Amino acid sequence: MKNNRTKLTLLLSISLLLFSCGNSTNVVSFVKTLHQLNGVSYIQVFPELKFTQPLALVQEPGNNNRWYVVEKDGRIFYFENKNNTQVKSLFIDISKSRVDATFEGGLLGMAFHPKFSKNGFVFLSYTSSDNPGDDDATNFRSHISRFSVNKAGTKLDPDSEKILLTIDQPWDNHNGGNILFGPDGYLYAGYGDGGSWADPNENGQDINTLLASMLRIDVNVSEAEVKKGIYYKIPGENPFSKSKGCETGDGCPEIFAWGLRNPWRWSFDRKTKLLWLGDVGQNAHEEIDIIKRGGNYGWRCREGKHPYKEDGCPSKINFEEPILDYGTMYAKDSTEGRRGASVTGGYVYRGSAIPELRAHYVFADYVHGLLFAINTDKISHMPMLIADTDLAIASFAEDQNGEIYFLSLHSPAGIFKIVSSQEGS
Repeated sequence: MKNNRTKLTLLLSISLLLFSCGNSTNVVSFVKTLHQLNGVSYIQVFPELKFTQPLALVQEPGNNNRWYVVEKDGRIFYFENKNNTQVKSLFIDISKSRVDATFEGGLLGMAFHPKFSKNGFVFLSYTSSDNPGDDDATNFRSHISRFSVNKAGTKLDPDSEKILLTIDQPWDNHNGGNILFGPDGYLYAGYGDGGSWADPNENGQDINTLLASMLRIDVNVSEAEVKKGIYYKIPGENPFSKSKGCETGDGCPEIFAWGLRNPWRWSFDRKTKLLWLGDVGQNAHEEIDIIKRGGNYGWRCREGKHPYKEDGCPSKINFEEPILDYGTMYAKDSTEGRRGASVTGGYVYRGSAIPELRAHYVFADYVHGLLFAINTDKISHMPMLIADTDLAIASFAEDQNGEIYFLSLHSPAGIFKIVSSQEGS
């Protein structure tokens, strides 16, 4: 890890703290011009359960009876899908043995294999280092690992870990780390540009690094291949699938799309199969993207729809345009109406309980606690405001019925559900 890691972490932590302070009138300026999406609200659910920095909420494929909560420090708990439940059970704890949760690191993602009921495989995404918990730790890394559940289906066996992929991280921010299985059965993983400020290593436009990219791999390998140390294969449709590796200069074969700054939460629309993603901006523009195979999303040449740091960028290249670019700007003082922000990607609503929300993409602003929705059936994609909250909305979830939940990382930490205004009143 670079010698300035401690200083960088402190500065960024202070920045996030400062820009998350203030009253509800000190919000992103464009909020004042937005229409309120009537008929939609939110409530806290599972109020008897307590969690520490929850970052992901997941269900087993085809099973709506149980939820799993991923905590940033490295623990996963499960509980019954009953609002009055008071019992949570530990699924796995790798907080001390493997996970370095410094700053933006931690246990960042969880995905059940689509055939979990048959093979018992669960995939975890986390960061580690040589000295977990030490801000000066060396060799910060991101991992994707496969674990196996015990016969009773109550625990993940820590000793069953098979590390599929390891990525060296130069800093402990912009780690991304969300993982999901796509409609095609492949495992997708999103990673940021490596951190620091303004992409100093120029990873955004480098197709020979796994950073700043959406990856796609085929984890359906045979036991014979596993014995040979082969834990995944490359889908033939990947843009650089013919490449023999990142080191060849022909592009990393795992890359599905690139040019991302920090893809913080993304999902597949269960109807259209499109991949919707929230990419955190530098200091002026947050963006929502639809990720396409082979797409270049512009970072660090562009931030949102706008030029950013163009030195060394190709003069003629077609970057993919965001679906939404909303402006942010660091406040000069506490009275200024525009402040720094951090987008949290969500889900397209395909449930039945809230007619007003159908076909809307729901997402949030982590710093401001704002809940937004975009009508995906309209070309303009103008966002509407669902709610102005005091919550640190760090992640979203979708149940088997298409209803949407979200997680507050702190103040208070907990699970919330998007509901109709009538239910939320």
